[in-house]
Amino acid sequence: MDNWVVLFVRTGSEEKVVNILKLELDSKLFDPFLLKKEELLKKNSVWIKAIKPLFKGYVFIRTSIKPEMIADELAPTLERMKGSNPFIRLLHYGDNRKSVAIHEKERIFLEQLFNEDCCIVGSKGFIDDNGVRITEGPLVGLESQIRKIDRHQRRASLDAEFAGDMCEMRLVLEVKKLHNEDSLQK
Repeated sequence: MDNWVVLFVRTGSEEKVVNILKLELDSKLFDPFLLKKEELLKKNSVWIKAIKPLFKGYVFIRTSIKPEMIADELAPTLERMKGSNPFIRLLHYGDNRKSVAIHEKERIFLEQLFNEDCCIVGSKGFIDDNGVRITEGPLVGLESQIRKIDRHQRRASLDAEFAGDMCEMRLVLEVKKLHNEDSLQK
């Protein structure tokens, strides 16, 4: 299934919409899913891992249908769902309402980040005089896209293209600061 489409739904109803779509759509043609990310939350001085939606209010659907036919194939199901009120709209590019498949470049970028459970797990690395180096996790090789690192929150902010716009993604990144003596031992 090479094409992805994105539904904009009411925030908080993402799981519900995915479950409804799995019942309503032909599973041979459509695979609804959520992109999720691991987050670290500090409770009582202990870091706890939690799984949250990567993009709140968005549901994804994989399909092998030709891009120009996706909107027409989804229309009857989406029309029926309007009564349940979690569905807001099918995202499209520009003025062409049939241009709904996300761009291949965006899809490939996202696919390289998440695991088989459609979840982006945390990355690890270090900072030295030469900058940040990611040693493990999905952010390996993406150091140049990192805009900001919050070492206290164990998070990196990076820019990514999504639905034709640039958006900020905040992903788990645990980094250690290496001093000159430390980097000489490596």
